[in-house]
Amino acid sequence: ARCSVGHKFISSFVLYCIMSLIDKAAGNATEGDRNLEVVRPILMEDVEVVEISYNLAFRDSLVFTNLRLIHVDRQGMTGKKIRTTSIPWKKISWFSVENAGRFDLDAELDVKVHGEASPQRFRFGKNVDLSPILKTLGRHVLTGC
Repeated sequence: ARCSVGHKFISSFVLYCIMSLIDKAAGNATEGDRNLEVVRPILMEDVEVVEISYNLAFRDSLVFTNLRLIHVDRQGMTGKKIRTTSIPWKKISWFSVENAGRFDLDAELDVKVHGEASPQRFRFGKNVDLSPILKTLGRHVLTGC
């Protein structure tokens, strides 16, 4: 009996780990500050402030400041190669959010930047509260503040 209980625990733990990896591999985001050490040196001193930050996929992040949206994309096996994309609020022409449905694993945010053919897509976990993101985007994109 003790072996079967142990196997059930191990099986549940392994399943949990696999589902967590699938969720991260799908690009689902959670609130976090994983790459703020990369972002802080490029912020305009005494002017720019981080408002909210989300972890994406395994090592990437999406950071919302009072002046721009910053996407940190760690590349390669070690993640030492880093691509940082900075999008000023005035360059975003529209955005859309698709909430997770009953059977969906994620919600999606599309951001259309002037001059780019297609929008950039970011995936958020099903349980992530998108309200702060929508408020931040609305305030900056729709009002220009």
